[in-house]
Amino acid sequence: MVRLDGVSREIIEQLDLAIESNQKITLLYRAYISTDLTAPQNTPKSLDLIYVRPDVFSVEARAALPNAANRPFPFEDYTARRFPGLAG
Repeated sequence: MVRLDGVSREIIEQLDLAIESNQKITLLYRAYISTDLTAPQNTPKSLDLIYVRPDVFSVEARAALPNAANRPFPFEDYTARRFPGLAG
């Protein structure tokens, strides 16, 4: 669950339009640590919003991994080009 307080009216209007269009809304999550705000501390993750509820002062949303059921496991492709030690 993600909740953003104090959002501007412009953001609420854009979210309302996106919800009405039935298009996928993507959230890009970037984790920072308080001692180093110069860059994210991990690879940004792309999530699909599956529930969005904007009101006058805040936005509440739930996010999920996009199409997680159809992702391969493991999530990396182990190829000989990327991992030369795999080639005989």
